[in-house]
Amino acid sequence: VHRFLPAIPFLFVLVPASGQALDWESRTVRIELASGELRGTAQFAFTNNTARTVSITATESSCECTVVQLEKRVFAAGEKGTLPVYYSSKGNTGRRTYIIAVTTEGNGKEVDYLKLVVDTYPQISVTPRTVVWENGEQRAAKTVTVAIDPGSGVKLTTAAPDRDVISVEILPQETPGRSILRLTPKAKDTIGQARVRLSTEPKVKDSAESLLFVL
Repeated sequence: VHRFLPAIPFLFVLVPASGQALDWESRTVRIELASGELRGTAQFAFTNNTARTVSITATESSCECTVVQLEKRVFAAGEKGTLPVYYSSKGNTGRRTYIIAVTTEGNGKEVDYLKLVVDTYPQISVTPRTVVWENGEQRAAKTVTVAIDPGSGVKLTTAAPDRDVISVEILPQETPGRSILRLTPKAKDTIGQARVRLSTEPKVKDSAESLLFVL
């Protein structure tokens, strides 16, 4: 039986319990998703550390986005097993934490609380991705817009070219999640090619989305 915990304010204090039927390898499991990934799976490994057969009789989740689907519910003394938790995202980014309550019987009725931590890295949107100064064009500064999901808590910290042919400034903006980069060529004639790598705090997964190309 899998149910959802009531949608009311609550606080779980996860304290390692001694002598419980299931000895969990870790009560906290973290999974990482890239922006656009909508599903992930966590495996909570355990061992029945009693001399009795133990059954998992029910599971409850703090969110309907996490579902436990057990193929096996009864574990002999000393037997190992895993509790799979399937996560479905609604497109959120950042860090989210969910609680799964697992009820067992066989060593008396016990409830274990597990924590699933999901980190979804926001995609960095750069417009335009390529900045070009044509032959004969004045080498005046140009701007680029960088957008990051404002609810993710991620901020742009640096924009560093891989060649010393251009200077890059991050201009202050009042709009959350939005940054403007000002790119100024250092030479009055040929610029050459350069890549500008964007860094954030906290760091996100490195991808082509964090690169800006200058020609």
